[in-house]
Amino acid sequence: MEIKFLKQPIYTSNYFIANNANYGEWFIGSYGWAWMFNTIKKNKLYWGFFFFLVVNNLGGIKQLARLAVKFNSLNNIEKINKLITLANQRYFFETQKEPKDWICGTIALKGFSVAMLTLEDVEELKKDKDFELYQSNLNLFQGFYPNDFMESLDLGLPSLVFPNEFIASISYLHKIEKVLQPTVKNSKSTTKLFKDYTYLSTLKTLIQKDFEFHVNNIAQRGIAVAKWVFYSLNNLDFKKELQFAYFQKMNSYFKYIQDFSSLLTDIQQANVHATLYPLSNVWVNETTSFNQMLEYAKDKIDEQSYILLEWIKSHLQWGQQIENHDFFQTDIEKPLKYPQNLFKPSYWYDGLPDFLFNTNAKYRWDNEKETLIKPLFEQNKHFKNGNEDDNILRYIAYRGFIERCLQIPEFDFMQDKEVAKRFLQLWSKIPKQYEQLFEDSKKKIEEHTLDLIEFKHNLLNYLDEDQKKCLDKFWDKVLKYKSSLPRGKRVQDENWKSHREPVEENVKKDYALTFAEYILQIEYEFFTIAYLNFSGYFNITFDYILFAKLHNIAVWPGRWSAAGSIIAYLTYITDIDSIQYDLLFERMLHILKDPYDVPDVDSDFAPDDRYTIIEYVKKKFWENNVAHVGSYLSTSLKGMIKDLTRGWSVPYENINMITKALGSKDDEVQSNFNQMLEYYEWADVDLPWDVIAILGKWKAQLKPMLQIVKELTGYPKIPGIHACGVIISPVPIEVLSPCRYLPENKAKIWYFDKNEMEAWGLLKYDFLGLNNMQIIKRTIQSILWKTPELRKKYNINILEKEEERTSEDWDNLDWYAMYYDIINSIGKDDDDVYENVFQMGNSTGVFQFESDGMRRVLKGIKPDCITELGDLNALYRPWPMQYIDDYKWGKLEGTTLSIYSEGFIQEMEDKYGKEETMKNVAFFEEVWSSISLNTKNILVYQEQLMSFFNKLGHSYTDADFIRKIFSKIKGGKKSFKDLEKYYNKTITILNEKGIKQDFFDYIYYEILVDWASYGFNKSHSACYSVIAYITGWLKAKYPYHFYSTLLRDFESEPTKVAKIINEMNILGIDIVWPNLMTSLKHAILKNK
Repeated sequence: MEIKFLKQPIYTSNYFIANNANYGEWFIGSYGWAWMFNTIKKNKLYWGFFFFLVVNNLGGIKQLARLAVKFNSLNNIEKINKLITLANQRYFFETQKEPKDWICGTIALKGFSVAMLTLEDVEELKKDKDFELYQSNLNLFQGFYPNDFMESLDLGLPSLVFPNEFIASISYLHKIEKVLQPTVKNSKSTTKLFKDYTYLSTLKTLIQKDFEFHVNNIAQRGIAVAKWVFYSLNNLDFKKELQFAYFQKMNSYFKYIQDFSSLLTDIQQANVHATLYPLSNVWVNETTSFNQMLEYAKDKIDEQSYILLEWIKSHLQWGQQIENHDFFQTDIEKPLKYPQNLFKPSYWYDGLPDFLFNTNAKYRWDNEKETLIKPLFEQNKHFKNGNEDDNILRYIAYRGFIERCLQIPEFDFMQDKEVAKRFLQLWSKIPKQYEQLFEDSKKKIEEHTLDLIEFKHNLLNYLDEDQKKCLDKFWDKVLKYKSSLPRGKRVQDENWKSHREPVEENVKKDYALTFAEYILQIEYEFFTIAYLNFSGYFNITFDYILFAKLHNIAVWPGRWSAAGSIIAYLTYITDIDSIQYDLLFERMLHILKDPYDVPDVDSDFAPDDRYTIIEYVKKKFWENNVAHVGSYLSTSLKGMIKDLTRGWSVPYENINMITKALGSKDDEVQSNFNQMLEYYEWADVDLPWDVIAILGKWKAQLKPMLQIVKELTGYPKIPGIHACGVIISPVPIEVLSPCRYLPENKAKIWYFDKNEMEAWGLLKYDFLGLNNMQIIKRTIQSILWKTPELRKKYNINILEKEEERTSEDWDNLDWYAMYYDIINSIGKDDDDVYENVFQMGNSTGVFQFESDGMRRVLKGIKPDCITELGDLNALYRPWPMQYIDDYKWGKLEGTTLSIYSEGFIQEMEDKYGKEETMKNVAFFEEVWSSISLNTKNILVYQEQLMSFFNKLGHSYTDADFIRKIFSKIKGGKKSFKDLEKYYNKTITILNEKGIKQDFFDYIYYEILVDWASYGFNKSHSACYSVIAYITGWLKAKYPYHFYSTLLRDFESEPTKVAKIINEMNILGIDIVWPNLMTSLKHAILKNK
């Protein structure tokens, strides 16, 4: 039987074994990383084993067994995963209380445990006819601390043994015993070394007795001797991975491996590593008979273990048992297979929450779900068979369009709910021709012939006739103006009062946004989202965000590229009108995007309410289908050195000097570390003399330790939890992966990390906790609490006397109406916001604008519009910061930054002549100006780089790939070779235009590489600027309410409080100083 290994790191003993190709190949991989889905996707598998550690406490004796559970169907995986989840849950919630009652600290990785079952669990498994159960031999990876009170446990099952595992385990322990024995003889029984030696001896005895149990089990229940499983040690990466697993195990047994390593010479260490040989593919290929295996083991293991192997040979005809044993028989026509599109959760009609149809709202109709939404499934059956997700998303989006874009005098007829209802029914229809467009687009995408620009340009031609008629009627009706609309000139009247003149109409028309522009973008985004099957993702997201908003939970106006979607705005996922802010949807999604490249909608909630939303999601989408995303902290050079030397013979101050000498930047750390290794090879090194002295003095200890660090750095060290990622699955999580727990988290955590999850098309929803929105919320609540006129305006009914109100009245204050009014006031009557807050640098408490450096920038540039706030937020970062002065003079003096240096232009004039040079310069300056006009001719945003290449003839799809590659070149993750096909295409296009390559190369190599490393996402910057504006607005209009809220929020941070009070003093805001007799715990607003 040919045996092969699926390359996976083995950090725990809960690995699985599976076969494929009519059991011609075996795979063994880490189950701790839950790669079952990965394995099945990449290989045709027919069955598999999962391994558990069974523990039983019998009168102070801990009985242990290794259980092998065989499955033949994916229907059974959920049961196994639930068992592992249960085992992990026991470990984290039961063993924490009484650690001595269980086998704790089973492995060195914090947060992992071997999946432990009880005898009761095994008895339940025996009743389940879906599984075949076998007892397997214990091995070195099993992950427990041995002692004199442990023994092998009989599960009453037939045996499945792996002789090469037994040989490797015993030879390893036998080798270490022989090495340590001379030293231990001279050690006291109380020393650490003596205790560790005893641990090893006890472990060896336990593994021997367990194997002897399996040998004796043959006569009673039968035995299957697997030829062997192996780990691919000829692969250097995996060899390091396996050594890391050994390191983790030995670190667990010895507490610190470095003392153990320092006792061995280089040759002895090599001999210890050689004990892994029976687990290697080389050994399997060379060892084709049981006699060869015995010959190898003869001088590697002790006599007792050798006798056990001989006994097996005498009772079994080698190889025959494997081929004849029933559990290797399987239906080769039915390999394990996950269904297609399993992992994109769907929304559903019955799940539409009642709060979406609150009839007290302006645009809600009686029985709306039944009369307006449900008929769409039949009416739109021509498109994707009436898919519920698509229909719900389209309906909610166009309802949002009425609410968020058509509340203007030109559409005052929409105040009639019946008219609005007919409009909604018209546009919630999916055009009939979209069915053919879907098929045509699919074919063109497969043939790589779809032109995204042409596709969008022609999209409105596919509308139904009644929709076209409506579109023509309102085509050029202006709904809004771009946020970059210039402000009117500042003038003074005869009384020296200052005011702004209206913006001239011929200027305004260039910034006008029409009905037709909105309809085109809505249709374009809807078709894209529906084509990629992401409607369910958007529906789930707007569901929990609307739940938060309608329950007065503070939610950020948007984050990252999601703010570039008008659909996200119309469904209240974001509060940023992407058309008004000139944001690029293609930065988030486009129809040519890989359907597994999922969108990423980050949602920021007030920290106190974050788990309220997660609990809502668990309840709404079933608790079994919701879990946190896992994460893994990898080992670092410095961290590994400190871990290995904690409590060591080398003084801590010496170790500290070594780690400090490594430096701080990654490349610097690696370079200095390599020099430390080279020092031991007698090379000349550039290290501080005191570090060299330490390396020399402690050579015996440091040299083997540094070698271990070299081999093992970069491997996962500590499993944790993703900062904000939550998975909402259409199937129970345990169908995909077992879960683990951390006591402080209310939801379970599954084993996939973010990269693994995204690589296989699973969807992550991000629930972040940020405090800035909480400050905004509490300030608005304070204003409404104290201001009767505003309560009347927003229909807020609470008792007039404050002393009669309750905390429930405060919590239920509907603050969102005023919040939206503030957003809608941007650019209107807000001179005081810019003049009194941003231009003066009074930005304490204003998110992203309160550092001392940013205050100086604000005072120098004096921003007076929302787009400038966004630009400054993006520019105030490491690399683009150098262009802040150019931005300043572009604003104040109208000067523009030239793309090309004077030296380069002179060089080109010498090469091509002045006329040809000026022609090429003019070409690129025109392209550059078209993408950077609103940013003072400076490249600020990632979207501008995409637009640059789009202007040169690339699709936005290609431009997005170019952006991603450029951003990784400087860090070394990508190279110009990865851009080669796009570069060649650009040169071909430019040659056709008669443009010289040198002029493009200057931008390509001299400007874009540095810039792309720090280029900011414009959608994200727009969200930040809106948050800053709202904060500044509250600060300018209601300073007393704002500062009292700010003081309360930061009352536990004295330094921050001092800054706040200092700014209040500058502004002349009255502060009543603390009084022992009258002061309350918190800062409060008394009379204002």
